[in-house]
Amino acid sequence: MCDVSDPHFFEDHLEDITVPILYVGAGGGFGEFGVYTTTLLGSQDITIHLVDLRPEEAQRIEDFGHVDLFLADDARTLVWQPILRRIQSY
Repeated sequence: MCDVSDPHFFEDHLEDITVPILYVGAGGGFGEFGVYTTTLLGSQDITIHLVDLRPEEAQRIEDFGHVDLFLADDARTLVWQPILRRIQSY
């Protein structure tokens, strides 16, 4: 998305990340695109949580967006409770 002459620059050390990962994304934002980055990490403990409320054929713009992760009325149950459960699992 950025005007970077060498896009692989950002990938060079992702494999060095070995801590547990919880990736949280919004189906109406760029959430699904970030899943690829998790495949480049060295972590063996990766959980992906995408909040995706619309059917696949619906337009992404109508779905749960990045700001909804914080401001939506149902963010507590759709976003923050799963994060809390993940933290409590350790």
